[in-house]
Amino acid sequence: MSNLFISTSSAPNFILKNNSASSFQKGIVKTRITTFDSPLEECPNPKTQSSVNPLTGEIIYQIRYRWEESLNDFVPVRCGNNSCRPCAHLNAKRIAGAIYVSQPSHTFTLTLVPDNSKAIGKQVQKIFEHARKEIPTLAYVWSAESNPGNTGAHVHGYVHAEKNYFSSIGTTLTNSISKVTLGNRSEVKPIPQDAGISYFDYPMKSVLDPDVFEAYLDLNSSQNRKMLIHSSQKPFWRDGVDGPTYKKRKKLEVIAKRKRQLNYRTR
Repeated sequence: MSNLFISTSSAPNFILKNNSASSFQKGIVKTRITTFDSPLEECPNPKTQSSVNPLTGEIIYQIRYRWEESLNDFVPVRCGNNSCRPCAHLNAKRIAGAIYVSQPSHTFTLTLVPDNSKAIGKQVQKIFEHARKEIPTLAYVWSAESNPGNTGAHVHGYVHAEKNYFSSIGTTLTNSISKVTLGNRSEVKPIPQDAGISYFDYPMKSVLDPDVFEAYLDLNSSQNRKMLIHSSQKPFWRDGVDGPTYKKRKKLEVIAKRKRQLNYRTR
């Protein structure tokens, strides 16, 4: 029987699999636990509804419930806020579904980025402004996270363009990155053709780790808005390669759930 080792040196979103204890010293195969593998925690601040006691005039607040078909039961209505880690977990799954249906062609990573959302956003925008001189239909999403040991920050993202530009996206975007950032490990790679929905939650994996979640939010949020993902002004959200595009991600989250029959609450 194989042994299972849990990493204690980094965020708890990886499991380490080996055939024996001795093989642990020789090499480790890491398998990431995705937001779809990890069970959802209860929202600590569910929505409430108010009513007035007709006898005393007292306002009574009660938790709101909704019917959850997959559980065959009523469940509290979540607050839905990104600042709430259990709700951010669910939101990350929904966003991953929307990215999955949008069918991006490449993933990109940027290292040595600034340490705040506004500055990172400006740098990413400059990269794509440069790249669009050659590929005008480039659209993208991105999210930033801190490096292990708080040694800086990096960005993970996905990109797509019209099909006739597929072969040139890697070279064009790599050249644009070199013009704007000094990140010595920045890279652009085609997305595997068999990539499933859980592949696309990777930029948001910090929602699973309470130790880094607040830092993740700080890197991606403004003073008035907590965010898990950022998208280009040119609509990234689309219903497949040849489908219509949408300015609002929420519309595509609904399409993703309906088309792919995704149950975000239990998967």
